[in-house]
Amino acid sequence: MPNKFRFGPGAAHYRVGRKVDAADLHLIDGAFAAHMRECGYAAAAIIQYRYYLVRTAGWLAVRQRKLTSVTRHEVPRLGRAIVPEPTFRSFCGALYRWLKFLQCYVVKPSAPWGFWLSDFADFLMDHRGFIRLTAEGYTAYARRYLSWQFREGEARWGDVRPQDIA
Repeated sequence: MPNKFRFGPGAAHYRVGRKVDAADLHLIDGAFAAHMRECGYAAAAIIQYRYYLVRTAGWLAVRQRKLTSVTRHEVPRLGRAIVPEPTFRSFCGALYRWLKFLQCYVVKPSAPWGFWLSDFADFLMDHRGFIRLTAEGYTAYARRYLSWQFREGEARWGDVRPQDIA
């Protein structure tokens, strides 16, 4: 069997996030991981999100910034700078979940019916027993329907026909 040559240190020598701020790492591994578990995320998703967050925290630490200073508008730019194109969407998803955890990702409803969506999610969790992740999925479907039916205008339920719902 031919001898395989390796260039540079092996994968075991490379540690993602080796320059990460200790407070950021503690927050990721502690409260954020617990938050994701209570939201119903699978262990594999928690591991993947942790990888993206630690990688981002390391990238930011080299530039003298903390992960807690990231804003929603910076996420796409960070994604293009840090990860390859095939993983861009999952990377952005991890950072958006991080911002929701930090309560920095507040989107004000632009449509007059937008506040119904949070009420709908609360109803699903409180009265139907759904976990937050499932309620968010149903809320996304409801948002798409309402934006199709009413656009950005006032909700006029009298204009809704049976074939619009079916």
